[in-house]
Amino acid sequence: MNIALLVNHAAPGSVTFDHISLYALSERYPASKHLWQGVAKRASGTITADGITDEWKNVPAMKTADRGNVVLAEKGSKWSGTDDLSASLRIMRDREYLYLLAEVKDSVAGKRFPFTKAWQGDSIQLAFDPLMSGQDYSDIVLAETPEGKPVVWRYHKCWTPELLTGITATGEIKSAKLAIRPVPGGRIYEAAIPLRELHPLTAESKECGFSFLVNDHDGQNRKFIEWASGIGKKRDPKQYGLLLFE
Repeated sequence: MNIALLVNHAAPGSVTFDHISLYALSERYPASKHLWQGVAKRASGTITADGITDEWKNVPAMKTADRGNVVLAEKGSKWSGTDDLSASLRIMRDREYLYLLAEVKDSVAGKRFPFTKAWQGDSIQLAFDPLMSGQDYSDIVLAETPEGKPVVWRYHKCWTPELLTGITATGEIKSAKLAIRPVPGGRIYEAAIPLRELHPLTAESKECGFSFLVNDHDGQNRKFIEWASGIGKKRDPKQYGLLLFE
């Protein structure tokens, strides 16, 4: 195998590299699934969706805090740094539930919207491609109603024959649990979503296409920060990252 590397460097001085990675790209594993990877741990005990982070200390975080991951979705919106908007997400799984803990930095608590438009306000959107097909996905939002009730809401579902049973319907996932706890400089979201509501994701799944973003509405304009892509700018599961299950 022959490899050529060309570097254009206009400024005076030298260029050094401390790490170069080579990936074999395929339809199942495009570049996004090499660039964005997270690990979900197996839950070892009872996880309560209460916004308390004690059970999550040994779970690796998927972090997004760079300007390049911020999308200014409306005219006049701006990002002034990580205290304005940044986030980390941790995931665990057991036989019945997928658990998520998101720690969000957000300097201004924004307006709440009805759940059909919850993405316009402060919220977290999650997208799953359990079959790694790059074709179908489940799209879920974690947010509060205008009255302050935490709700897990599904905008889009993967199509499977199980739809005839009523599982994976759009709308509120009433069997899910969600706590949203305000903390200085932001919020903590902790959710427990039944795996049957994420079908065909199961307790035996080894990997999954995955992406998430955090919406921020400071009262005037909306922006969001994303981990991987394929949600906010365009619905495209081919742009998701890769979630690996231990």
